[in-house]
Amino acid sequence: MSANAHLTLSLGDICLAAGVGCRTLQHSFQRKRGCTPMQFLRALRLQHVYSDLSRSGETATVTEVASRWGFLHFGRFAGEYQMRFGEKPSATARRSRNP
Repeated sequence: MSANAHLTLSLGDICLAAGVGCRTLQHSFQRKRGCTPMQFLRALRLQHVYSDLSRSGETATVTEVASRWGFLHFGRFAGEYQMRFGEKPSATARRSRNP
């Protein structure tokens, strides 16, 4: 999942790559990580967006970075980002551009 987080992945794609059924994968993820595979993927993507926006010299817009990591519903993305990192994505980008 980490190597392909930028791709459009479905639960079926992940199961196929892991060589297990969907129920097995979901149960294993819930037991080991406390979340579903898709929640894990979303968290992984959010972390990549945060890293990209925090990188000094990043010139892409928040929308471009979010799209790069598979977020297409920008209102939902912004809300999830703010809940996870405690600030709006635009604030992260602004801080990295004006250290």
